[in-house]
Amino acid sequence: MRPIRKEEMEYLKNDINSNFGDQKDIVKSNMVNEIDEISEKNQEKFINKLNAKKKMKAVKEAYEIYHKFVNDKEITEHRLKDKLDKAVQDLKVQFSQWNKVRKWSDYDTNELKNPNHHQTFFNKLCRQETERAYYASPKGKALKLLEIQEKRAKHILHSGQSIQNVWMNLGKIYKGCKIDALIPTEMLQIENK
Repeated sequence: MRPIRKEEMEYLKNDINSNFGDQKDIVKSNMVNEIDEISEKNQEKFINKLNAKKKMKAVKEAYEIYHKFVNDKEITEHRLKDKLDKAVQDLKVQFSQWNKVRKWSDYDTNELKNPNHHQTFFNKLCRQETERAYYASPKGKALKLLEIQEKRAKHILHSGQSIQNVWMNLGKIYKGCKIDALIPTEMLQIENK
């Protein structure tokens, strides 16, 4: 008896692997098809055996309710967002119309988007309106008159008049403005010529 040579051993090994590999692929393919058919037939029994039918139904119902809610929520959210945007735009338009007349300063209309900022926003505008009205009132006019008289006093100071005339005219302005000033009395006396 002759032993198997190395080359023959290699050849037979490859032949065995090839033949059995091909046959195993055929058997596996048939098995997969048969397993798929049997599995499909047994699915209902399997689910019943696991007692999962009620749970699956509950999941399906919850899934449908949830996704219906999400869709409705998105529709409602868009509708409410549009309503909010329209309300903000209406307020901005009204504000813009008033601002054309009133010419308010130092404001940001983006604050109108958030109702939490409305009070602060309108407080600033109210402050501007109150200040404007106050300066137009008799008390505000008194300040304006003081500013005019101050300017007059500065003109008198730089008019080139004698020191006595400057002090005398400043004294009249101070007295008219109810300002207590310590004017040297000798400056108010008329010079003897």
